[in-house]
Amino acid sequence: MEDDRSMFQIELIEKIEVTRANMISLGLEEGFTSENTLQMSQFLDELLNQLHQIRIRH
Repeated sequence: MEDDRSMFQIELIEKIEVTRANMISLGLEEGFTSENTLQMSQFLDELLNQLHQIRIRH
């Protein structure tokens, strides 16, 4: 069970890193206040909140 949580956490961190990089690229292309960039930012917030919830449960 612990291994499953650890793997999920690692995968989530990787997804966060990819999403962050994509958000920055999108922001540079479209502007940091574009609708697409803001949506990507909100998605990143959701991922970060998930990670926070996992970490406070341990």
